[in-house]
Amino acid sequence: MYFTCFSNGKLEKVISSYNLHITIQPKIDRFPMVFMKIWFAIVLPLLTIQGMFYQDFEITNSNLYTERTQPSFEFDANIQYESNRWWTPRYLIDYALVTGGIAGYAIGKDLVPQSKSMIGPTYNPDNLLELFESDKLNRPYLEQDVEESVPEYWIHRAIAVSGAFLLGMEWREHRNGRGSHQQIHQTFVGYAEAVALNAAITELLKPVFARLRPDFRERALRFHCHELTDPEFNLYCDDFRDMPLDDDPDKARDLLEDGRKSFFSGHSSNSFSIFGYTSLAIGGRYVWGRDATRRSKIFGIVTQAGIMSFATYISASRVHDGRHFASDTIVGAAVGTAIANASYWRRFDRNGDLRGQRIRNSPDSDRFRDQAHMSLDPWVGGNVAGLQLNLRF
Repeated sequence: MYFTCFSNGKLEKVISSYNLHITIQPKIDRFPMVFMKIWFAIVLPLLTIQGMFYQDFEITNSNLYTERTQPSFEFDANIQYESNRWWTPRYLIDYALVTGGIAGYAIGKDLVPQSKSMIGPTYNPDNLLELFESDKLNRPYLEQDVEESVPEYWIHRAIAVSGAFLLGMEWREHRNGRGSHQQIHQTFVGYAEAVALNAAITELLKPVFARLRPDFRERALRFHCHELTDPEFNLYCDDFRDMPLDDDPDKARDLLEDGRKSFFSGHSSNSFSIFGYTSLAIGGRYVWGRDATRRSKIFGIVTQAGIMSFATYISASRVHDGRHFASDTIVGAAVGTAIANASYWRRFDRNGDLRGQRIRNSPDSDRFRDQAHMSLDPWVGGNVAGLQLNLRF
C-alpha cells in the first residue's frame, strides 16, 4: 500500500473549512464492500490526527450506490479542522490573573477600612456627636438588597448573562465558519479576566480610601443609638433607638463598615467592566470587525447602546439611592472601562482578529475556500493488493 499527495496550497495552523469530495473507486469487479468500509473507517480518522486535520469532523452528506459491474462509494464531507497547538503555556498567566482576581475580591470583601478616611470626613466612634451634627452625610439609609434600585445580586446575574451571551455569540460565529476554538477561549478568558481584576481592584482599594457613604450618618445612628444613654444624644437618637441596622449584631457591624467604603463605586466599576467588555466583543464581531456587514452594524450598535445605557443607569441609581457621591460613580465607571479595554485590546486588534494570528478564517476568503479532492483507489498487482490515496488541496 502506498499514498500519494499533491498540494496546491499551504496548510495554516488556523481554523478553516474545506469541502472534500472523496471517491473510493475499485479497480476490479466484485471488490469486497466490507474490506472497503474497513479501510474507509481507518482512513477518515487519519484525516483528523495532528499535523493534517484536527478537530470537529462532520459529514454533511453521503450517498452510497453500487453499479452493476463496478461498485463504488462516494460522499461529500465538510471537514472543520483546527490545530490544537494554539494553546500555549502563556495562557497560564491569564488563568492566574483570573484566579488572583477572584481571590483578591474575596479578600477585599473582608477587609476593614482604615481608621482615617483619605477623602472627606472621618468616622471617629469616640466623637459621635460631631458626626451626628453634620449635614454632609444625611442621606436616608435604604435597606440593602431590598430598597435599592439595583441590588448587588443584579450584578452577579449580569456577570452570568453576559458571559453566556459572549459564549453563545462566539460559538455561533464558530459554527458559521467565522471563528475558532481559540477565539472562543480568548473571548471568554478575557471577559473573566476583566470582571475578576476589576472586582479585586475595587474591593481592595475601598478600605484604603475609607470614604464615608452619603447615608453613613443614619447608619451610625442606627448602630450606636441603642447604647447611647447620655441626654445630649436624645435629640438625634430618639427616632433610631428601635431601628437597628440589623437584628444580628455581626451583620449590623458589617453594614456599618460597608458604609465606609464609598470610593469608588463597585456597582459602577463592575457594570462598566462587564458591559464594556461585552460591548467591545460585539463591536469586534458586528461593528468594526472584518466580517461586519451593514445589517450586523445596525444590530451591534443598537445592542452596544442598550447595554451601555443600562450600565449608566446602574451608576446613576447609586447616587439616587444615596449609596455614593457622583465622583464615586464617575471614577468607578472610568476604572471599569479601562480594565475592560485593557483586557480586550491586548487580545484582539481593530479588525476583531486575534493578535498574533497571521491569517484569519473567513468563509468569503479564497484562501479558506479552496476545494480539496481525495480519491482512494484499490489496486491488485500479482500477489499484492492495497489502496492508493490521492489528496489534493
